[in-house]
Amino acid sequence: MPPSRSSSITQLADYAFDAETNDNYPGALMAYTLILEKAEALRRACVNSMLDSSYSWSQIASALGTTKQAAWEKYHDSSK
Repeated sequence: MPPSRSSSITQLADYAFDAETNDNYPGALMAYTLILEKAEALRRACVNSMLDSSYSWSQIASALGTTKQAAWEKYHDSSK
């Protein structure tokens, strides 16, 4: 059964591995895409938690491995 947005990252990874092993590249791509969507949502939630905990944009940028400006441009709209 194909994965859905409600599948866990572990379920998606298992599905992607199985799909790729069986040359089901469209299925693997779908699962990898869903994994990336979930990971981005988790990253945004973590940025929001850091902002709620009074971390600076410099600290957030350092954790993301990017510049303060790039972090702010990407995530400031997701802050509360």
